[in-house]
Amino acid sequence: MIEIIHNNRCSKSRQTLSILKDFKIEVSIIEYLKSPLTDKTLNFIFNNYKEDINNLIRKNEKVFKEQYRNQILNRENITKIFKKSPILIQRPIVIFYERSEVLIGRPPEKITRYLKSL
Repeated sequence: MIEIIHNNRCSKSRQTLSILKDFKIEVSIIEYLKSPLTDKTLNFIFNNYKEDINNLIRKNEKVFKEQYRNQILNRENITKIFKKSPILIQRPIVIFYERSEVLIGRPPEKITRYLKSL
């Protein structure tokens, strides 16, 4: 199963979703601003994202600068931030459950390269 943490207002998120569809991949869309991420999904993301977890948070957003910039960004705090301010979740995040991999589709071509490597 493949999921995309998606915001339709985000061009990078739309481009990444289009890439997945071009590869004829069936994908489940999680519109995280309408439906909060579950603890299970967040745990999977944190456990399988191979880069710095700080990349998962949008630090240039006004709400981050005003409310969170002085916080230590560890897994526990990022989880709390995501639950309180989901707009700060980086997007799009593509979750490849069967491969236990999590990628951020920024730039979207990163997903293309990954899919071609399979």
